[in-house]
Amino acid sequence: MSIQRQPEEALSYYQRLVNMGRATATDLNNLAWTSLVMNAVAPEFIRTAERAVQTGEANPVPLHTLASLYAEIGEGVKARDVLLQSMQVGGRDEPDHDDWYVLGRIAEQFGENDAATEAYRKVEKPADDMRVPESTYTLAQRRLTAMGRSPR
Repeated sequence: MSIQRQPEEALSYYQRLVNMGRATATDLNNLAWTSLVMNAVAPEFIRTAERAVQTGEANPVPLHTLASLYAEIGEGVKARDVLLQSMQVGGRDEPDHDDWYVLGRIAEQFGENDAATEAYRKVEKPADDMRVPESTYTLAQRRLTAMGRSPR
């Protein structure tokens, strides 16, 4: 299920899978990510993201989701550590465009708004317009707006 057009339905769908005990690691990750996209992060979704990381095999995607959620709730050190794990598992020595969102959130928490702005502006818009609403690009644009910085 995709969250592009109806994130509330996606959240409900993934939550039902969890409640029925049928959620895969991907479903758990999608539930946690949807909460972030909807700006509805809560402790239960942090636990869901942690389960996605523990349940699945080494995969950079759920690690990135968990890092994003930690950054969202002000857990910068945890966010950095998990982001580094995501990069390692993904075979990256340098941050990719999605990683810059997490780094921007961390910088913002430490009052480094210029560094945060620079990081958010490195997040690339997906080529597929259908992916934009659920992307780190949209999250970065939301943060730029919240900071009073002009989004791209």
